[in-house]
Amino acid sequence: MTTATLETMTAEDLAKAFAKVLREWLSNEEMHSINVANWSSTDPNVCASHDFCDANMAMDEAIQKLAPEFYKAAWAENDAADVSVECGPLWTRFTDLSNEAWSLAKAANFYVEADHGC
Repeated sequence: MTTATLETMTAEDLAKAFAKVLREWLSNEEMHSINVANWSSTDPNVCASHDFCDANMAMDEAIQKLAPEFYKAAWAENDAADVSVECGPLWTRFTDLSNEAWSLAKAANFYVEADHGC
């Protein structure tokens, strides 16, 4: 995998990396259950992946793998800032990318192929 930077990382790249982490952590049956629950949910802001793992940590791992320098810089900025006042630009990008990637991955059924039973 090529290392991404703040400038080159896209939400789609992150969505695929996030889905890959979930698929590494969870079984095909669990991924299928997540997709079925998401398809039947009426709340677009809820994702059943949280029923099976800490999906926030899966996203965190995905960013760390995809763009390690961006990951370190964003966390350093966040740790140094008074986030009750304002988030810095790296942390804002970090959270915006995470949110968009989560939406893309969910909409793509976490890139689970049909031959995996989903």
